[in-house]
Amino acid sequence: MSKKLRILMIAAHPDDNDFRCGGTALKYIAAGHDVRFLSVCDGSGGHQTMTSEGVRERRRGETLKVQELTGITYDVWDIPDCEVMADLETRKRLIRYIRNYNPDLIITHRNNDYHADHRNVALLVQDASYLLIVPLCCPDTPAMKETPVIMYSYDGFKNPSFYADVVVATDDVIEKKYEMFDCHVSQVYEW
Repeated sequence: MSKKLRILMIAAHPDDNDFRCGGTALKYIAAGHDVRFLSVCDGSGGHQTMTSEGVRERRRGETLKVQELTGITYDVWDIPDCEVMADLETRKRLIRYIRNYNPDLIITHRNNDYHADHRNVALLVQDASYLLIVPLCCPDTPAMKETPVIMYSYDGFKNPSFYADVVVATDDVIEKKYEMFDCHVSQVYEW
C-alpha cells in the first residue's frame, strides 16, 4: 500500500489502547503508518492507594514513556476517571479532535463493555461517526470528506459475544507490546 494511513485508537483510560490493540498499533507503525492513541479520561481513579492528583500525573508519565518507546502520539484528555459522559459537549470535543487528526481508521471499545467509561467512549464514537462529515455540525472545524472506517477492539464480554471479522497476528511484535505494558507500572504491577 502506498498511502500512509492515519490510525486513531480511542479508549477510555491510559493503557486501554495498549492492552486492547497495542500490537496492531506496532504493526501499523512498522509498516510506515501514523498511529495516535486517545485516552478520553485522565486515569485519576486507577489506583487503590494514591490520591487522584498523584495517580493522574503518574499515569500521564506512563503514557509519555509509551510514546517515547513506540513513537505513538498519546493524547490524554482532562476528564476525570469514572466520569466520562456521552453528552453533547464531549461529543463535539471528540468530533473536533477526530476531524483535526483526519484518520482513515478508528478503533475503539464496544458499547456493551462492563465499565461505564468504556461504554460512554464507544457511544461518543458512535454518535460522532456520521457527524464527522456534516459541515454545519461543529462548523469551526472543517468536516471530513469521508467517514473513517470504525472498528472495535477485542473484548471478552458475552452479551453479546465478540466475533472478530479481522484478526491481526501480533506474534512478531509481542515483546515490544510487553514493553508497552511495562511502562504502565501503576496498572500492571500495583493494581
